[in-house]
Amino acid sequence: MSGIPQIDIPTKTLTASGATTTRFSYKGARGGGFRVVSLATAVSVTFQVANTLGGTLGDLKDSNNAAISQTLTAGDSYEIPTQAFAFAEIALVCNAGTAVVDVCFKG
Repeated sequence: MSGIPQIDIPTKTLTASGATTTRFSYKGARGGGFRVVSLATAVSVTFQVANTLGGTLGDLKDSNNAAISQTLTAGDSYEIPTQAFAFAEIALVCNAGTAVVDVCFKG
């Protein structure tokens, strides 16, 4: 039995700007998550997505048209929202400062 392919992306820095935060190719992913290694001022991230690699980012919204965000604690792990599955690229934008994360995706 073969396992589900997994992509591990260690220690990437997230920033408070969609222009400078790390962007991840999410094309074909069927799940994903991240572990917060450390925080510098950041207390949450908002998920942003793009239809194409390198495309314009926009907030990932829920069914109530609210941007999807996640409060963070260093050392804890979080799931990437299932609403992101349809997009080619995902970025996590901090509310302030920076966060260092380890990310994994499953295809």
